[in-house]
Amino acid sequence: CDDLISKELRSFWELDSIGIVDKQPESADDIEAIKVFKKNIKLVDGRYEASLPWKQNHPYLDSNYEIAKQRFDYLLKEGIIERVQDVDSYSGNLFYLPHHAVVNELKTTTKLRVVFDASSHKRGPNLIPDLVTVFIKFRLKAVAFVADIEKAFLQILLRMKDRDAVRFLWVQNNWKPGDNVQTQILRMTRVLFGAKPSPFLLAATIRFHVEKYKHLYPRTLDDFIGSAETESDADKIRNESITMLKDAKMNLTKWQTNSEHLRQKWNCNLDETSLNLIDFVKTTKGTKRDVLRSAARLFDPLGFLSPFTIQVKILFQNLWEKGRKWDEPLTEDEKFVWNSWVTNLSMLSSIKIPRCIELNGYTSKQVHIFCDASEKAYGAVAYTRIILNNDTVRLSLTISKTRVAPLKRLTLPRLELMGTLIGARLAHHLRNVITDASFYFWTDSMIALSWIRGSAKKWKPFVANRLTEIQELSNPSNWSYCEGVYNPADKLTRGKTVTQLLDEEIWWKGPNWLFLREELWPKPKYDEVCLENEKRSTFVSKISVEKTNMEPLFPVNKYSKLQFHLRVTARILQWFDNFKKGEQMFNSLSVEIIKAAEAYWIKFVQYEAFQEEIESIKSGSGIKIKFKLAQLSPFLDENGLLRVGGRLQFSNLNRDQKHPIILPKEDSFSELIIRSCHERVMHSGLRDTMVQIRERYWIIKGRQKLGTVTKPLTYVYNESHEEEALTPAHFLIGTRILSLPTPDVNKNVTDITRSDICRKWKYRQKLIDNFWKRWSKEYLLELRTAHFNSIPMKSAKFNVNDVVLVKEDNIPRQMWKL
Repeated sequence: CDDLISKELRSFWELDSIGIVDKQPESADDIEAIKVFKKNIKLVDGRYEASLPWKQNHPYLDSNYEIAKQRFDYLLKEGIIERVQDVDSYSGNLFYLPHHAVVNELKTTTKLRVVFDASSHKRGPNLIPDLVTVFIKFRLKAVAFVADIEKAFLQILLRMKDRDAVRFLWVQNNWKPGDNVQTQILRMTRVLFGAKPSPFLLAATIRFHVEKYKHLYPRTLDDFIGSAETESDADKIRNESITMLKDAKMNLTKWQTNSEHLRQKWNCNLDETSLNLIDFVKTTKGTKRDVLRSAARLFDPLGFLSPFTIQVKILFQNLWEKGRKWDEPLTEDEKFVWNSWVTNLSMLSSIKIPRCIELNGYTSKQVHIFCDASEKAYGAVAYTRIILNNDTVRLSLTISKTRVAPLKRLTLPRLELMGTLIGARLAHHLRNVITDASFYFWTDSMIALSWIRGSAKKWKPFVANRLTEIQELSNPSNWSYCEGVYNPADKLTRGKTVTQLLDEEIWWKGPNWLFLREELWPKPKYDEVCLENEKRSTFVSKISVEKTNMEPLFPVNKYSKLQFHLRVTARILQWFDNFKKGEQMFNSLSVEIIKAAEAYWIKFVQYEAFQEEIESIKSGSGIKIKFKLAQLSPFLDENGLLRVGGRLQFSNLNRDQKHPIILPKEDSFSELIIRSCHERVMHSGLRDTMVQIRERYWIIKGRQKLGTVTKPLTYVYNESHEEEALTPAHFLIGTRILSLPTPDVNKNVTDITRSDICRKWKYRQKLIDNFWKRWSKEYLLELRTAHFNSIPMKSAKFNVNDVVLVKEDNIPRQMWKL
């Protein structure tokens, strides 16, 4: 009984998670099963033969004849079988399979199936596409079609070595109820219905066969449910699939379609999606077990009924939280909620959803995902927006997913964030199905929107981890705010009866403004909202440097190593912080406190050298022309550090590279930084050291200072007789970009192999990557030295052999000659 409940819970969870939980990577056992399958599959008389995926090092199976015979006494079956002539002679494993009948009155062909219990076999990896992907592909195009392989499992042979592992007992002919059972021993020759590995063997065989014929029939399907743009495309796929599978002695039957022309041949109904409802709660007693079974058996993988189904999920969670036993009757209040939900079940069959999402002749395709949360649940719903050639807009409810709020209570902003995470995961899944679509995200939570648009690093782990995933799965700039009354996701978090759901136009078609032109949509609204209790705690040094006569913690030149200098400072700051808190313990030094120590010394030396500039910036007067830092457009950041401004602010460089910290030339702390960078580049020379410094700091007259701190190891000669300017093209192709190619006519081109071309291409790519890395580090960071200077300066004088740029009025600047 507990195993049955566990199975129902697992099934309920797996179905509810399709589309918002990543597919688990294949295990080593799954990879081995596929490897064994490919090794053993073969064609025998036009039919595929496969082997059972046995577990590695599986134990030897003793004969279970007596157990199987006891179960067989009351089970009667039929199937494709062969008689075992010598019951005592067998090769490989020997096992007897119990079997029973499964009857499905809704089936149009085979109403009774023979199911065998082969639970001891290895299952094999799941190769069946997830239902969400299959159903959405079925809804995408105008012409839909479905088909089924007739007696699919029985079309695949079992290899002879595995047949003795699937023996079973059968009654002698002319047996009647009341007679003594006379049994005979038979065995299966085909893949049997009911074995754990059977779905894997069937799916793997079909996939193997489809891949084998892919060059002949590129448009055939391996799941035989889908859609096409036109009737001719659908008919061609049908004919190609039938022809292809005939080569494996498989017969595609029960074709159905929504096309009127094809329906005459295929016999199908209207082009709508509806629920085929069975009264599965007719005999309910109103217990926790009944609630779980009802929630698990309502099959709605695309979430069309999420506002209705969320009610029973919330009820089940309440019962679980109260610790109710599985067969304990519900209270009166709980019965009222349960009976109201059960009464609504009978009305679900009246819900009709148009199948087709995309119509032929559309000009634009968009997916809009709305997210929301309440104290009880959170989730997201997606709509596909199609703009047709006549500017008509069509909106289709595509998929929704909802989750009950965790038992551990979360704040509403965190639940809203969880809802946006569901939306981002839905988008990630839909991108693989609905291609060439633009994705838009909407939420009515300004706090969640502020988090998504900002940095994840400054928040606590719960918020930061989810923000990181959201920002990886979606573009933060595509998130916008919409009011709660226009948010259809609000319906799935609060619950609706079927009657209420039928009247909710916003749920089935989305908000009305999506039918309008884009400029009439709600204007993007973004106000940064800060929740202090969600911020990650950081160490901040409170020591300020405001007076010119203030003494430093210790002499700047006391230590010759920057790292040791900062660690000593960090210990002093840590002592100050512990003294204020009344603590005596000294923990290990964190990154934050080391950064605080560095910030202390930078503030100190900057105020000593640039006091007038700093006070002018703080007062709002700006930088005057007479200041020595005027060319650098300095500014104070949020931590009070003086940084370089300028034209690199819109580049893709990181902040320290765009706005390095300004340091004076004549200062011992600047010398410590220069020595540290020089050692970091392994004493590579002036240029490499300068590049390392410029990635974070801007030392005034840094090259001069660098020459006094570290002796130059290289010298650049002035090559005045160079005939042409050196350009990036010389590094990439060996000559100017406009030069004509000069092929080696003596070389035999037939000797060039594919590997030679690939190796040459990789070498060229490596040159390009190295060049752009050096260009961004060695040249781009030097651009700020060429700032416009409002101080009148004398024009430079040109000398013979100088390289100059010749300006021409009628051609673009990049075409001016050197």
